[in-house]
Amino acid sequence: AQEKEKKKGQDEKVEGVTSVSVNIPTVTLNLTVTDKDGNLVTGLTKDYFKVYEDGQPQEITNFFRDESPVNVVLLMESSRLISGIEQDYWYAVLDFFRNLRKDDYCALVTYDIKPRIAVDFTQDKGKIVNEANISLYFQGFSESALSDAVVFVLDRMKEVKGKKAVVLLSTGLDTFSRITYPKALGIAGESDTVLYAISMGQLARLVNENAYSSITSSEFLMADLRLKSFAKRTGGFAMFPRFTSEYPAVFRDVNMYLRFQYTLAYRPANQKIDGKTRKIKVEAMADVDHDGKPDVLKVACKDSYKPLKEDKD
Repeated sequence: AQEKEKKKGQDEKVEGVTSVSVNIPTVTLNLTVTDKDGNLVTGLTKDYFKVYEDGQPQEITNFFRDESPVNVVLLMESSRLISGIEQDYWYAVLDFFRNLRKDDYCALVTYDIKPRIAVDFTQDKGKIVNEANISLYFQGFSESALSDAVVFVLDRMKEVKGKKAVVLLSTGLDTFSRITYPKALGIAGESDTVLYAISMGQLARLVNENAYSSITSSEFLMADLRLKSFAKRTGGFAMFPRFTSEYPAVFRDVNMYLRFQYTLAYRPANQKIDGKTRKIKVEAMADVDHDGKPDVLKVACKDSYKPLKEDKD
């Protein structure tokens, strides 16, 4: 009789936990907002925004303008594929650092056949400039593994707190990555780090365009697509300057995007963990031209994520 009573109690206990509650962590988005002419829009509150996940509206739980210092990685191609355009990279490095502030932290990662942490996070910008100079003029292998490098950096940025970004200086060519481009793109879309890509060597490509075979031309088109896609999936953007005289304006724009970010958070209405990637869309409207009518604004942020179970102590 005692055994039956014990068995009954165990069954009742099992029956009492047939429903398991699972919490999906809050989804946090870093946003930049521009008008139809590409001008940054500041001073907005959460009332100007709407968030959708897989087409369903979500409730914004937190919203603020992030004015904290930046933690930024300069990811720079240093293979022999950049031979002949090293000076372009050098000018880009200098203009990039001119826009950083004293309290910003920066790291340098270079890549050829594989990525390498040249300088870890530091506020000593001169140290990074010197190491970048060495990497540019003592190039490594004749192969570039762009996808591997992007994944390498984004993976390590998971542990970095606060405002963070990657600035990529690259031709966009990828000749040796072990990680496939589609897989790398998926990883970029799940990252909470914004990537800004600057295409290098555009002028050299223009000058030699008539000498390229159809295969080479296709490779360069694919290179541009990689830069655009990596940036877009993380909520950043890609720029394609042809002349070094454009670099000051390019990196001023990058700096402005880093400084004038909004941070928005929501807890998904759909708490089911099904392993599927969910699409995110953020809309913003405000009367920025003061004509009495709300204007549709352009919001840059990551466009998807994959929900994970929230860890509990």
